[in-house]
Amino acid sequence: MKLAYLGPIGSYTWQAATRYYPGETLVFCQNFRQIFAAVQTGRSEYGLLPIENLIQGVINENLDLLLESNLKIQAEHILPIHHALLIKPGTTAIQQILSHPQALAQCSRFLQLHYPEARQVVCDSTSDAIDQVAQGKFSDCAAIGFAAAGEEQGLVVMATRIEDSADNATRFWLIGRSLNSLPAHNKCSLAFAFAKDRPGTLYDALGLFAQSGINLSLIISRPAKTQLGSYVFYLDALTNLNAVPTSSILAQLNQLTLQCVILGSYQAAHSPLEFKDA
Repeated sequence: MKLAYLGPIGSYTWQAATRYYPGETLVFCQNFRQIFAAVQTGRSEYGLLPIENLIQGVINENLDLLLESNLKIQAEHILPIHHALLIKPGTTAIQQILSHPQALAQCSRFLQLHYPEARQVVCDSTSDAIDQVAQGKFSDCAAIGFAAAGEEQGLVVMATRIEDSADNATRFWLIGRSLNSLPAHNKCSLAFAFAKDRPGTLYDALGLFAQSGINLSLIISRPAKTQLGSYVFYLDALTNLNAVPTSSILAQLNQLTLQCVILGSYQAAHSPLEFKDA
């Protein structure tokens, strides 16, 4: 199996890929859009995407790209995320800190406390930041990323577990070209938009799940990109896609909404708290 991931080697997506899909052929991508393109064109059968972080929340770009691409969620995984501050040996002052924007945001408290004057430099991934610091592309700089990945390239760990929450974790989605629904699946993701705005439209849609006793673990809105005030609503529902109540809800949603798209069916991952000491 070929699996597209946000790399290079040493990124947190690479960690998730090697942890949950050991032995598979990994296809390096520089950004999230490239992951979707790799799967859509057949360069890779599947892609692995970070979708939600415990500290920073949902990665909106990947929600939007999923709906645009018509690819489907196949599985989800949760990886504990612990960041380290890494420098090249001999660095005496840190004026710039490089990392992926998500990692920088997840360590905002540490950065404000210890390096309030340092310039934050955005990179394609945490491993890209490590590569740039290791190659000496910037002077007086540090990288935020996976400690072992930095040490592999000769960097020194200045501080560990610098994330704002000790329970930090990221949820990943495996995406592919087909919609699969198996009896063991206990979670599905949907997106829908309304034809026009009126009082109670969202209430009516969400009420269908409440009336059937189905819990929603994610509710988020994103701009529909058609006009201001128009939104697409994303839901994660803890139910089997083919269960009788779910089928009934989907039929009613198709009547209530302009468009209702099934984004995927899969088995729910464990809670991040189960990985606290990982």
